[in-house]
Amino acid sequence: MIDALGRPQSVLLLGGTSEIGLAIVRALPQDRVRRVVLAGRDRGRLEAVGRQLTGASSAHRPQPGPTVEVVELDAVVTDSHAEVVDAVFDAGDVDVTVVAVGALGDQAAAEADPALAVRSGETNFVGPLSLMLHVGRRLRAQGHGVLVV
Repeated sequence: MIDALGRPQSVLLLGGTSEIGLAIVRALPQDRVRRVVLAGRDRGRLEAVGRQLTGASSAHRPQPGPTVEVVELDAVVTDSHAEVVDAVFDAGDVDVTVVAVGALGDQAAAEADPALAVRSGETNFVGPLSLMLHVGRRLRAQGHGVLVV
């Protein structure tokens, strides 16, 4: 639950190994963040990132970091999105959800191969759209929260 000073205590990062997404998570008030959920395709990379987030860091954070949960999620498998999002929210409030799913593509290759362009659209537009709609539904139901895109 967002505290009385407006500081979030729980974060869901969709695209849990995204450099930009992780920079956003790290920029949040670290003394208040208690729960971070990393959602993505590569469990091993997610767990490695989670270990970095839970470790103590110098003078800025003398205590260990937040509890980190890892959730497997493939942005293009939209049939799984409701189940994944519901499981995360059922386990506790989510104050901030950061959508950082996507993949950089090759413009020339996508123009030459329509199937590649469609796959890129599924990864970068359709998948995130589905995730945002499911997260929005749960944020409205819990009565608070922020969606960062």
